[in-house]
Amino acid sequence: MNKRFIRTQILFAGLIAGLFSSCSTSSLYNVWRDPSFISGPINRILVVTVKHNAAYRRYWEDGLVNEFAQRGLNTTPSYVLFGDSIPPINALLDSVQSYNFEYILLVSRVPEKKEIHYRRGHLDRQTPQEYEELRTDYRTSYEQERQETSHPVDPIDRPRPVQHSRSEEQAPPQTIPAQPVKVVRHEIKLYSTSGIGKLIWIGTGEVIDPSSSLDVNEEIIDLIGPELEAEGLIPAKKAN
Repeated sequence: MNKRFIRTQILFAGLIAGLFSSCSTSSLYNVWRDPSFISGPINRILVVTVKHNAAYRRYWEDGLVNEFAQRGLNTTPSYVLFGDSIPPINALLDSVQSYNFEYILLVSRVPEKKEIHYRRGHLDRQTPQEYEELRTDYRTSYEQERQETSHPVDPIDRPRPVQHSRSEEQAPPQTIPAQPVKVVRHEIKLYSTSGIGKLIWIGTGEVIDPSSSLDVNEEIIDLIGPELEAEGLIPAKKAN
């Protein structure tokens, strides 16, 4: 066999292996749907991403709008209405009335090392006030984003175990820094605006070792659409 051909094969195999080893891993977990919510596919959705970085906010909102548009849904990114600033909660709710939005999809970054344990139920009141659940969640997300922006930190780091050969294990111990693993999580919540307004679906998207912020939103959005479709909340994508 030609040596040049063999070298080409080896180089190609190495390139493919490198590409796969650098891939990130994404998942959607802590998924919950309100079993009492009975409706056909949702429509007239306002997408709101709680991010002070205008570019990241637009990446998320444009990505979700595009995902829903492929399913024939009427979806509006919040930056079209409010520009590059995160809208105050009262302005957000005013837009619901002005533009007749039926649903709000809220995306927010989960602070590092925060454990998520979602428990179903309204706030501890016998008669929840209008949009009380949304107001509380929105203010919490807004404050968390403000703190993250004021004190920027790297994504969650989880140390990778360092593998040693047998000869290395017998050698004197050495200080070898573990390679950090970046873990980025976002919480996605879907609210109905009818009645008092209530949460009807929630999920947490996680991406491990993303190469960029754009990778994070693309990978999580790719998981959100099929999950909402499986729950009967949005229709399947239209055939090209």
